Amino acid sequence: MAYENISLMIDSETMTRNNQDGSVVVMKLDESNSFFKINGVAASIWKQLNENVSLSEAYQNILNEFHVAEEKLSDDIDALLETLKKKDLIKLKN
Repeated sequence: MAYENISLMIDSETMTRNNQDGSVVVMKLDESNSFFKINGVAASIWKQLNENVSLSEAYQNILNEFHVAEEKLSDDIDALLETLKKKDLIKLKN
């Protein structure tokens, strides 16, 4: 199963706001005061991760909810995780 060996932790200084339009604003509460707005499939993934759903389970949930090719979803998740990691919003553990 995809992503079963990857676990991640959302940084303790990270706050989330769910918007009415389905997008999510993720904020880092440190000196940088950086924020990141995500929507669509990425927002759905973030919401699940924020509810302590495993990455592999979130992947399966997205496959079941949206009609998206597995390879495309994997590429999108990889890009999202890399962006969140670069912004110090998550920490990945393999």
